[in-house]
Amino acid sequence: PPSPTYASSCSLPTTWTAVPLLRVTPYNHDTSTFTFSLALNLPTCACLLLRAPGREHGGGDAVRPYTPVGERERAGEFDLLVKRYKQWGKPGERNYRPPGAVSNYLFERKPGDEVEFKHIKFNLKIPYNRVAHRFPKADKITMIAVGVGIAPMIQALTCLFSDPECTTQVKLLLGNRSVSDILLRCTLDGWETSFPDRFKVVHHVGTRYAGIVSHKNTCPKSCRAPCPFWVPPLPKGWETLKVDGREATWVNEASIRKHGFAPKEEGSAVFVCGLPSVYDALCGPRGQPLEEGSALARIGFTNEQVTKF
Repeated sequence: PPSPTYASSCSLPTTWTAVPLLRVTPYNHDTSTFTFSLALNLPTCACLLLRAPGREHGGGDAVRPYTPVGERERAGEFDLLVKRYKQWGKPGERNYRPPGAVSNYLFERKPGDEVEFKHIKFNLKIPYNRVAHRFPKADKITMIAVGVGIAPMIQALTCLFSDPECTTQVKLLLGNRSVSDILLRCTLDGWETSFPDRFKVVHHVGTRYAGIVSHKNTCPKSCRAPCPFWVPPLPKGWETLKVDGREATWVNEASIRKHGFAPKEEGSAVFVCGLPSVYDALCGPRGQPLEEGSALARIGFTNEQVTKF
């Protein structure tokens, strides 16, 4: 057989390779840490591809990118923080989402099972320059992450805050379905406390009432418009978030304009990671240039300023 090829310093080749699952550690109600037996040596801001045979919706193998979290140099192991996406709504409904093809496959694995991974050049996003103490052309970074899209941001933030000569400023716009869904919150809170002049998190808690027409019982219901007298309830746990660090909405154009760095600021850059719907809503598909007319383009960002993880 031909010798394996490698895309970077990562020990995984560019062909599918089986890696044993060591253990599964529950994190919260729908997320667990999966620990695999392999020393990765993965570059900063890089990810892996995971294959779930025969699990794609509509048939075929399902392949998804995952970014390891935890201590990068821990010998012989790497961790994936994975959220199990169950079916959302019912087929045919406006907000319907099918169950996660790869996440559900992974949650069915047991310690000792093997899972297939590979690492290709496309999985290398933006290198950290340890001589310049920054990411290229990125002194003020607006990070947009939804759900487990926080993983590559944690990787980048760990690099930024562990370099004593780095001065990069970051505003993280983090979206979740509920307050209880926020991942690695203690880590983020710790960085906000340690680097108050450089790091700010604005939690966006999506509401199930977004776009739903609701009325008080005393209002006429024939107008088919949102009722100005009906206020949707705030998410559970809302009071535990800082007043200046919370929005009861999904990350959107208005919140990016309000909380992110302006595109004209020198060194302004945007990192984005989330489900395909996040890219569709804000910047266009992953792997494609910044989409003309997208939210980030309307704000004034250029393709060179936006990195899609």
